[in-house]
Amino acid sequence: MAVTVALDGNKRLLWQFSPDGLELVSGFKVCENPFCMCREMTVSFIKDGRQGPLIPDLSLDLDLDNIVKNTGGGERGPSINSRINGELDADGLNLLKNVFRVTKALQDGNYNPETGPFPEFDVEEIELGSQCTLYRDIFPWNPWLQISIENKTYAIDDSYCFRPWCPCTSGFLFLTPIVDGKKVKKPQYPSFMYDYRSCSWSKPHGWKGYPFTPETAVARMAEQIPDIAYILKKRHERLKTMYERYREINGVDRRFPLENTTLPGATPASVINTPAPGRNDPCPCGSGKKYKKCCG
Repeated sequence: MAVTVALDGNKRLLWQFSPDGLELVSGFKVCENPFCMCREMTVSFIKDGRQGPLIPDLSLDLDLDNIVKNTGGGERGPSINSRINGELDADGLNLLKNVFRVTKALQDGNYNPETGPFPEFDVEEIELGSQCTLYRDIFPWNPWLQISIENKTYAIDDSYCFRPWCPCTSGFLFLTPIVDGKKVKKPQYPSFMYDYRSCSWSKPHGWKGYPFTPETAVARMAEQIPDIAYILKKRHERLKTMYERYREINGVDRRFPLENTTLPGATPASVINTPAPGRNDPCPCGSGKKYKKCCG
């Protein structure tokens, strides 16, 4: 006995139950929050291909890690639930996972950083603690940026500062090996800062003993992702726009310098215009370096 599932041209799931020949058609829906880490898909059966209309309230909530399902559907629901839970083949499970990932990636692509919704940003850490944020910590279902080096695949995770006053055009890039479609968990990954304006790199970290150099990684990036600078630029701008709007909506004081920053919920105050730092002045991003050596 087996349960198989396919996707038709109308974005419906076609289910077949053997050997009894039962055929079902369903729609599907995933969580509409682009920041949510859940892996749940709601499947609602809309008709029975061979045996007439199905009970209309029959649905399944599929957790794509554990395949835990909760159903309605009266007497018929539990039997269908039980069969999918025990008989769904590996190809069918992979199809459901791919449908989920593609749907979440489309949500990411359609997201408007001006209107939200917005994740909960830690204003104090970002503005007082010099915290940089990984793009995929905000958009966890965004497809990995990937490169191949010496027949091995590496994911590129990009992390940015998006304090409103910081003029930097760089992001920290971390390279993580991918094996069997999963990132290899290591205590530390090699990284470097990449300036998408000048297409130059600096501040390498964690490369000792690694099988290739930052120069090789940057060269492969340019070869295999020709528009990498544009991609990083747009991602950085997107996060900065989101953060700016989050500050506005939550009444965060937009003043400079840092000690004038207040937390969400405060009453907005007037903007103070502060002149740009000199090249030899301390960088306003809080790194402790000269402006010309950091964000200048």
